[in-house]
Parts: sequence; structure tokens; C-alpha cells
Amino acid sequence: NYVILAGDTRLSLSYSIYTRYSSKITKLTDRCIIGSSGMQSDIKTLHALLKQKIQLFYLEHLHYPDIHALGRLLTIILYSRRFFPYYTFNLLAGIDNNNKSVLYGYDAIGSSTDLTHACVGSGSALIIPILDNRVEQNNQLIKNFDFNLRDDIDFVKDAMTSATERDIYTGDQAEIYVVDEVGVHSTTLDLKKD
Repeated sequence: NYVILAGDTRLSLSYSIYTRYSSKITKLTDRCIIGSSGMQSDIKTLHALLKQKIQLFYLEHLHYPDIHALGRLLTIILYSRRFFPYYTFNLLAGIDNNNKSVLYGYDAIGSSTDLTHACVGSGSALIIPILDNRVEQNNQLIKNFDFNLRDDIDFVKDAMTSATERDIYTGDQAEIYVVDEVGVHSTTLDLKKD
């Protein structure tokens, strides 16, 4: 089992690109990563807060929390700020203690959903139909749920490239993270820079 999480590195607003190398994905533990879209300062603050809480948990219990505990922690953090929320939309992905893939989606105030696939950000309207067709296979006569890591990574690369062609806020580089039983692996893919 594995989970793939990808994000571009472009930080832009309106017709301005502020930086081309701003990561939206953070490794929290060896079995869990978080990807976020929204306000960049809130994303950085939330990711730093999560890493701090994970480190405190480790110092107290001598092991890292699993993804279900981190999912609950993220819900509590976001909901506790519901009157002045972190303007972030998050995907928490990882492998649980039974080596099953887990993906949680969050809105800005902490409502979470257990998902099989998801997309957040400006390019999500372009990528989610492609993901629906690939994962759910609702419009295919012959369904093939035999997924393998290499084909799925190639599919994610194609989806990111397609979104870059049509969305001016997506581009520059794609960071592709894979979480499996071994740990977290990452690779980058160059995208259009215009």
C-alpha cells in the first residue's frame, strides 16, 4: 500500500508570481505527510505547529503518533481557531500501523473526511475529474483496479502537467511524495514556467 501526494511550487496572486519554489507539502513523520493550499503564511504556521506538537508527543511517549492521531490533532487545531481560522485546505496522507493507506481531507475549520482520492487548490477543478475517472472508474465498461506505483506516479505527473497547461496559478515544479511501508520518498518534475 502507498499514498501519493503532489503539489506545485508556484506561489502567486492575481497575475504576479511571488516565488517559483514554495513547497506546499511537509513531511510530518516517516509515515505521514501534509499538503495544503490557501494562505501561505497560515500554511507555514500550521505545518510548523504540527511538527512542534509531533516532537512534543515524541519526547513524552518515545514514539511518533500514527496518522489517525495526527488526523484528530489537525481537526482539533483547526476547529479551535474556527472564529479566526487558518485559511488552509489540507490533505493529510500516510500509512497507518496496519500498513493501510489513509487520506484525510480538511476544510478551513477542521471538518474532515476519509477519502480515496482528493485535490485542493486552484488546479483542483481540472484534476479532480481525471482522478475520479482513474480511481472510481465510473464511466468505464471494463474496470481495472490493478494499480501499481509506477503507473500511478506517471498518472500524477500527467495530471499535474495538464493542470499547468490550463491554470496560470499552477506551475514551475511539481513535488511528488510517496508514502509506503519503507518511509517517505519524494521526486520533482519540471512544469511550465510561464
